[in-house]
Amino acid sequence: MPDRHPSRVATAFKILAVTVVLLLVTAAGLLYWALPAATGYASHYLCVRVLAGGAGNPGALFAREVKPINPLFNLVTYRIDRARQTVEAAGLGVLHSTVALYRPGLGCTIAPADAIDALRAQGRGLSLPPAAADADADANNVDDAVPSDPPPALRNVLERAMSEPSPGSLRNTLAVVVRQDGKLVGERYAPGVTAATPLLGWSMTKTVTALLAGVLARDGKLTLAQDHLLDDWSSPGDPRQAIQLRNLLQWTSGLDYQEGYLPGSDTTKMLYQSTDMAHFVASRPLKVAPGREVDYQSGGSVLVAKIVARAVSPRPLDIVPFARARLFEPLGIRTAMMEPDASGTLVGGSYMLASARDWSKLGQLILQQGVWRGTRIVDPDWVRFMATPQAERHDGRRGAHLWLNAGVDGARRFPSLPEDLMMMDGFNHQLVVIVPSCRAVITRLGATVDRSWDTERFVADVMASLPGCTGPTTTTAAR
Repeated sequence: MPDRHPSRVATAFKILAVTVVLLLVTAAGLLYWALPAATGYASHYLCVRVLAGGAGNPGALFAREVKPINPLFNLVTYRIDRARQTVEAAGLGVLHSTVALYRPGLGCTIAPADAIDALRAQGRGLSLPPAAADADADANNVDDAVPSDPPPALRNVLERAMSEPSPGSLRNTLAVVVRQDGKLVGERYAPGVTAATPLLGWSMTKTVTALLAGVLARDGKLTLAQDHLLDDWSSPGDPRQAIQLRNLLQWTSGLDYQEGYLPGSDTTKMLYQSTDMAHFVASRPLKVAPGREVDYQSGGSVLVAKIVARAVSPRPLDIVPFARARLFEPLGIRTAMMEPDASGTLVGGSYMLASARDWSKLGQLILQQGVWRGTRIVDPDWVRFMATPQAERHDGRRGAHLWLNAGVDGARRFPSLPEDLMMMDGFNHQLVVIVPSCRAVITRLGATVDRSWDTERFVADVMASLPGCTGPTTTTAAR
């Protein structure tokens, strides 16, 4: 029977067509809005792993370590130019192209394609001190000689940490290193990774930024109570002038900054869409008065990095040879690269590369209260400040750019592990675990993109395998 109301049918089809078009336009807009985070992440990560770290088979690496993070990466294509030392990533081959440049000693920096030559020039002539010879042992019994095969119990723990618990898991452990009493007692590496391979520490970088601030505090160039920190806050009456260095280090600045890792968060905008990250963060207004609330912010660590650099020199990249000479070389660290943004400011909240052994040395420095080979690098009061739990404002699991297991009223993050445990902690389970009661530093680096890694179990099993490793814990995590 013919439709007696053809105009109604036509109208319905028009409404449906308009709705479909609007949905497609909205989806395209959301995709275009979200892609910079995906292309930025992909170009930087591949630059770090392939150009800086020497990883082979980029396709397999991208499939295991990047694509599973977010469906957006299924739309990302990339091109690695080894001659130019760049990685370019784009959405669907053409959208939001992002380029990361590798510079030896400076790691990888994201920048617009037309700024790459200027970045190369920016890094030329940078005075980097030569690497010092490593000693097998020092006055604090730090020993970097290659260990003999570890005891069976520790060997089993390390092998489990390197293995995949199931055929489909994506634990992707790249390196594990264990020190006790300063000595290197065990280590394992994934294929293609060696004791000299620089690996990305993500937020473990925050702790290193705080240690650099501690070096300058020892020099009398910075103080915890220092305020009026940035030119961006120099206008008369700007309430952000009250922010102290202490607040930035304790994540109590009060800045209205959204820490998140999905497209559109302040952190992804800062990391993947800003050429001057410190200015991006400094432009944020106050949300609450400084010192009132603990609010973890990667952006605040970038501000600390800028303040540290300004205390060294008006030239931002002069902080690189300073860090080498005053922090890394005294520890025998040769692989560290603190990466700058396109403006020259170190990305002090997220981007430092170092080998697993070298990351572990930084944990050992904290364990030794800032002393290395009989030389004081950082004052003990500074290390104590970093390790002091903020129980009155938070749950006690955060210090000053250092993660803690202290907890409030016994509610520790890892109930089976010692209360004195401290951590450098990064995305995808980058870990330098410092256990004073065990006299141990336990380091793990990887690219875990599922739920197959268990930090508490790993640390508890390592502790159970070490001789004389006793402390406030009596329970070993279940196997």
